[in-house]
Amino acid sequence: MDYEQMSRELREICKQKDACTDGYAELLRAKTVPEILSTMKHHWDFVWSDKYNFRPVIRKYVTKWFAGQEENFHKAGVYVNESADRHLAIVTDTDEILRFGGSVRVYVFGKAHILCYDHCSVFSRCPDAEIEMFDHTSGIVEHGKVWAYNFAQVQSYQEVTCYNASEVMVNAGIYHDLGHSKLSVYNKE
Repeated sequence: MDYEQMSRELREICKQKDACTDGYAELLRAKTVPEILSTMKHHWDFVWSDKYNFRPVIRKYVTKWFAGQEENFHKAGVYVNESADRHLAIVTDTDEILRFGGSVRVYVFGKAHILCYDHCSVFSRCPDAEIEMFDHTSGIVEHGKVWAYNFAQVQSYQEVTCYNASEVMVNAGIYHDLGHSKLSVYNKE
């Protein structure tokens, strides 16, 4: 995938999704793949938000954009379906077990099994995600299965199993309590 094709596809997608004018203007000024990715990172709340439903687009296109552009993605601090310990990691459908540590922010868009350590943060809206959280990790898992160990902090809307001194907030989901330091359970009705 080259810069021109990626830029063209992203511009078209942003038009369809009614992207903000500032973000679109930044995208038009971007002259390299790392500049495009920096623009996406700068407007990440837009990409992740429910309002614009951009997540299916990322799930569909990001691995295609990544192919052959790995160095440029890494230069911009973006990792796709690969373990990382800093910056931003995007996980789409993968059969590999991915490991994340350090202070990386992990966004799960597809079916995956991930292990999170240290102080990383994980966000998932994919029902097929399996997320194991250790150490002092934190996360908001709206969809997906979670196992929280050690001192992990997680807000879950689907299914979570907590161990050790984890802190868990369950919103209308299923929980299995095998140890915790704080457990809050809310049922939406």
